[in-house]
Amino acid sequence: MNNEVKICLITGASSGIGYAIAKSLNNRGYKLILSARRLEQLNELKS
Repeated sequence: MNNEVKICLITGASSGIGYAIAKSLNNRGYKLILSARRLEQLNELKS
């Protein structure tokens, strides 16, 4: 039984590759720590 928590830090998560990686890892069950310069787009990703 694997009880490991998978955590990933993504910078530049509000657009482009960072955004796509965040969505993909979220769908795979990762806990994410996201950072970006554009707060509005980051909040959109959060929801």
